[in-house]
Amino acid sequence: MRKLFSLLSFLFSVSFITPLAFASLPALSELNIQLETAQKQDPKDTTLIKNLEETIDLLTKVENQKQKNKELELLLIDIDGKIQQGQSDISSIKQELTQDLDKEKNIETAESIDELQTKLDDNLRDLKNLQSNLNNANSNLVQQNNLSANAQTMLAENSQKNQEINNQLSSGNLSPTLQKKYIVELELLNLQNNFNKTSLKFNDKITLYYQTQSNLLQSKENLLQEKITELQTQINNKRLQQSQEQFEKTQNNQLGTEVNKAIQTELNINTQLSKQLLTQTKEANMLSQEGLRLQNILNNLTQTQRTLKEQISALKGTLVLSRIIQKQKQNLPLNTNIKDLPDQISELRVRIFDMTQQRNELYIPNSYIEKLQQKNDEKFSPNDIHQLTKLLSERKKLLTDLLTNLNNQLNQSINLDLVQKQVSEISKQIEETLVQQSFWVKSNAPLNSKWLKSLPKLLAFQLQDITKKVDLSKDNSEYFTGMLALSILLGLVFIVTFYFKKAIQKRLSIINGQVNSLNADSQWHTPIALLCTMLLTIPKIIIFFIATLWLGYFYFTTPTEIWSWGLKMSGYLWLFSFILSLFNPKGISVKHFGLSEESCYTFQKVIRRGMIVVLILLNISIFTNVTENGIGDDVIGQIISILALVFCIFILAPSFKRALNVHNKHSDVDKTENILLTTLRLLIQLTPIGLIALIAIGYYYTALKLISLTITSYIIIVVWLLVRYMIYRAVQVASRRLAYRRLQEQRRNKPIEATTNVADDIISIPQQSESIKVGILKSQIIHMTNIILWVVVIGLLYNVWSELIVSADYLNNISLWKQSVVTDNGTQIETITLFNLLIALVIIAVTYILVRNIRSILEIFVFSRITLSQGTPYTITTLLTYAIVAFGSASAFSSLGMSWAKLQWLFAALSVGLGFGLQEIFANFISGIIILFERPIRIGDVITVGEFSGTVSRIRIRATTLMDFDGKEVIVPNKNFVTERLTNWALSSAITRVIISIGVAYGSDLELTRKLLLQAAEETETVLKDPAPVVYFFTFGASTLDHELRVYVGEIGDRNTTIDALNRKIDQLFAENGIEIAFNQMDIFIKNQPNDNDDDVALPKDIAKYAQAG
Repeated sequence: MRKLFSLLSFLFSVSFITPLAFASLPALSELNIQLETAQKQDPKDTTLIKNLEETIDLLTKVENQKQKNKELELLLIDIDGKIQQGQSDISSIKQELTQDLDKEKNIETAESIDELQTKLDDNLRDLKNLQSNLNNANSNLVQQNNLSANAQTMLAENSQKNQEINNQLSSGNLSPTLQKKYIVELELLNLQNNFNKTSLKFNDKITLYYQTQSNLLQSKENLLQEKITELQTQINNKRLQQSQEQFEKTQNNQLGTEVNKAIQTELNINTQLSKQLLTQTKEANMLSQEGLRLQNILNNLTQTQRTLKEQISALKGTLVLSRIIQKQKQNLPLNTNIKDLPDQISELRVRIFDMTQQRNELYIPNSYIEKLQQKNDEKFSPNDIHQLTKLLSERKKLLTDLLTNLNNQLNQSINLDLVQKQVSEISKQIEETLVQQSFWVKSNAPLNSKWLKSLPKLLAFQLQDITKKVDLSKDNSEYFTGMLALSILLGLVFIVTFYFKKAIQKRLSIINGQVNSLNADSQWHTPIALLCTMLLTIPKIIIFFIATLWLGYFYFTTPTEIWSWGLKMSGYLWLFSFILSLFNPKGISVKHFGLSEESCYTFQKVIRRGMIVVLILLNISIFTNVTENGIGDDVIGQIISILALVFCIFILAPSFKRALNVHNKHSDVDKTENILLTTLRLLIQLTPIGLIALIAIGYYYTALKLISLTITSYIIIVVWLLVRYMIYRAVQVASRRLAYRRLQEQRRNKPIEATTNVADDIISIPQQSESIKVGILKSQIIHMTNIILWVVVIGLLYNVWSELIVSADYLNNISLWKQSVVTDNGTQIETITLFNLLIALVIIAVTYILVRNIRSILEIFVFSRITLSQGTPYTITTLLTYAIVAFGSASAFSSLGMSWAKLQWLFAALSVGLGFGLQEIFANFISGIIILFERPIRIGDVITVGEFSGTVSRIRIRATTLMDFDGKEVIVPNKNFVTERLTNWALSSAITRVIISIGVAYGSDLELTRKLLLQAAEETETVLKDPAPVVYFFTFGASTLDHELRVYVGEIGDRNTTIDALNRKIDQLFAENGIEIAFNQMDIFIKNQPNDNDDDVALPKDIAKYAQAG
């Protein structure tokens, strides 16, 4: 009922708008006049002008669509007859051209080289036009193949637009220009709908017609290329025939003439030049053939590239596109380049120069003959001169022909080089496009109920294709000799390694016994032990590979495929066997690398399980090559992949986790190794989940690619860890030897003392001191090694995953947002894609890593090699950190389309806000920058600012940290260092003055006092000699003669110890020499006041005693 009501409503609305909707279209000339009038009279009425411009544009589209509809009607007239005529034309034109070609092959043409060259140029021109028509036919075929989905989408969109326009026309509130616009747009929609409906109705016939036209043009192209090749062959034969005739003529002249020795030599030169001309003609013919071959390849690649782009644009992620991509991968040309072509071009240039010099000498024959007479010390007769002149004339012609030939070769070689570069570039672009699309396009149907229903049938087809690969009746005798020789060679290697097995094991046992011994251990022990372990694992691998050789020979139609597989698997098996041997509980990992036996035992279990999974996943690709559609029909591979990945999740990942727990429990694991192993554990657990999801939704090829790259990455990390352990061990052995050698030197240099504890003192105290230095050296070497190893492993992983960078370019097609950008050419729309976001995240990650590690990098590679003043490294590191953060932030924002031109107003507004709301924080930040540049304080300086004193330990953006003399950290805002009075005790020099004030009693010897004070200063070690200590007698005090001793110390930390030492020394010297250090004295006079009572006044006891004593 609701549908019926909607239909009646729609018909009712249409009845009201029919007069407008079906009104006649406005004329284009009338609209242009109205537009000119509007632009002149009322240019501010932008709505009117915009409506008129859009109406004119729509009217142009209407005319174009009418033309397309008319062409479609003409195409459909007797289309069946056109298809039959095209199919008959394919055979008739092929027969006609073949007859003409055979006629030219069988008849010796009497045409000259120039005439043949003219025909060749005409055919090349026809070929170019034919290829252009073929490209158009292929383009029409691709569009017609994708018509079904595109036409249906367009019909739905046009229906919605049609209803919207009808609703607007029925409102009756439209201006005349807008009504005309909608009327024209309705006409365009109707024309498009008619075209799409007709195309859908006759889709099969139109597709067959375009396919027939494409096949016809392809046949013409192939046969025309053969005709061009035959014409080029005839031209080459003509040139070769001319060269042979000239060579025979030269030889006849040489045989039929009796001349003297000098003339005979010149005649031989002409003969050699004739041979060269014949040889060069053959080479020129070969170059022309190569040129035709490469040009055909270039034309095919260009056509393939254009067709591929159209298919990608039309199909967009469908399974059909995946099939097309797989076919195109198989059809890409291989080994098309001519080797050493640039060297040939250089050599041709040199030869042309040399021959040009030879020919120039022959332009004056008399001069050449005179030089010849002088060279042979002989006077030629007139007859000899005549013969020589004739010979030189012939030689000049030979050289001219040779130069012509060589120049022709040079031009052909240069053109070949250009074509070859174009072929390489287009092949690379096609390959990148195929890789990119293969990664992001579904290769298989999703694993749903429909897939499960068709699974038995798909399995039967694939198993049938697999059985076709096995053929016991196949004659592979051509491979027997090579296979037998390789088997014998491998057998000899097996015998040798098996024979020396016990000797290798004995050598390995000796090396393991010498590990960690002070005298016998060596850095070479670990590499030699690894080599011995590799050799011990070879025999099993050789047996496996020999078995694959014989199986491939007897049971497979193409044994080379199984042999290449066997070689690849032998390499992986060798690697896994070697790693398993390393983790033997009594093997290298325990003896050399310090792992516990429990860790090795658990890791061995993980490696065995991992080996099974890896070998299964590596061999999945075998099933993709046995079916006609390749990866698209590989259901066996999908099933095995999912099972192997499930095994990873539920068995391998938990086993690896348990192994890590055991390893962390029984071994000392550094931070780097712990992070790496934890990351590996998470990847082993999470990666299979993502891969199963990809396979389930149809991205089987993407999953296989990621599986292959992940396995390669795991192997690289394992080998990297092995190399890391080996280097660490070498550093450990070297540091232990260095410490032992230094200890021996100290023992030799230390004087022998008589006490019984002398030996203990010599061993313990110096050893502790030197062990710290060796430890620092070892730490620096390991730190530098870590950086180098990380750079290497990142480079290797980048090399492995670099092919996916091409695939990442596909993310440029995923738009996140759009924004307008003002440029010199006007306002343009800039699209920010997912790839831009990925680049921004990478930049942020790299910036974070650099900021975290910049201090260590500078310390190892810069600061350790040069001498800098105190605090300079910290200043450089801080400023460089700010620069990296600023550059990284700007680059990240720029990749997201946020340039400085857009952000400057935001920064201006923030600056105003900072000036008011965050004034103190901003002032501290600017002060921190000033401190870092002007450097009034540095790390390690002792300063006094305000009421705080201490040593500068850290300078940050907002505040500076002081360590006061009580060991407390004081946070001082940076603003205080700029605005308040600052005392830096060691800014330009660490030398400071210490003043000792002392008073001696009246009557003391002043000269002796001065002498003793200077003696105390001289006997104190921390007092500097320059500036020299001075003593001053300043004042007569109330009870003392006041003196000052002024001395200088070299370090701030020496002040208190110097004061203590001076005070003690002064007290000692004054006591020895009778100088009294005076103290304040007080005389108390007690005066009795008059009193009426004559009795004595009672005084306090203490005052009475004091009075009696006085």
